[in-house]
Amino acid sequence: MLETLDEPLRLPARPPTPPRPAVPLAAAIVPVVGAVILWRLTGSMYALWFAALGPLMAAASFLDGLRGARRARRRATRDALATVRALDKDVDVRHTDERDRAWRRTPDVAGYASAVDEIWRVVPGRDTVIVVGRGTSASALRLEGEAVDDEARRLRLRARRLDDAPITVPLSAGIAVCGPVVPATAVVRALAVQVCLANAPGVVRLAGETEDLEGMPHADATRGAVLFLGAGDRPVPDDVDIPLVRVAEGDPPPPRCAAVLVLEGGDRARLDHDGTTREVSVESVSAAQARGAAAALAVRAATLGQR
Repeated sequence: MLETLDEPLRLPARPPTPPRPAVPLAAAIVPVVGAVILWRLTGSMYALWFAALGPLMAAASFLDGLRGARRARRRATRDALATVRALDKDVDVRHTDERDRAWRRTPDVAGYASAVDEIWRVVPGRDTVIVVGRGTSASALRLEGEAVDDEARRLRLRARRLDDAPITVPLSAGIAVCGPVVPATAVVRALAVQVCLANAPGVVRLAGETEDLEGMPHADATRGAVLFLGAGDRPVPDDVDIPLVRVAEGDPPPPRCAAVLVLEGGDRARLDHDGTTREVSVESVSAAQARGAAAALAVRAATLGQR
């Protein structure tokens, strides 16, 4: 199934142009010649009226050929449009599959809550990125062929974009969340909980302002990459591997943070990273939710004997 879904889709080729009907010269000339011969044999002027039949029949045949060519063009256009509309549904199916696979590969906190078996599971690439929100990313879907009309061009543009996809940045990039204190703190909390759900204690250890994550087993870990929670008015320690910093509105992010989330109200935010800017929907976690996650992970760590 996955192999089939990975195969490229193909746009329909440009409909062939029906050949222009030829003028039936023979059909036009033969009756004229026949009428002249008949007139010479009979001497009747009425015989010459038959000469008019040739051009009339030729004109009628030519016009009928034009109508047939137009019908063929319309039929080919309808068939191509039907193919594009069928491909439109195929693109939806492929995008749904691609989106689901992306979220399974890199869940956010809500994703881990609905699939607890994913917690601390080793998945290639998961331990090197952090999901900063939902947004539009480039799709891996391949749509081959020439876009010959507006419908095909619209479909090609849509096929290239994957909506509601996980937007990730490298875990080591460092993230500054800029905005009012309460929502910014909730977003930093969500990012920290996500990292702890993805990485077991000993792979990651907590440092900094961890009051909201009280009981998280990562706070007791003695080894692993340092996940630091801090505020923008204090410098990030040199030994930090994963800085998550809350920054007040209007203040510059610390130099250690290469990714900046600027909160714009509700769950909307602007992500600036690696020279690009995009709109994302961010995840927030309350202090009570963070403590609940910490308690659940503490039980899990004790059961597995991880520190």
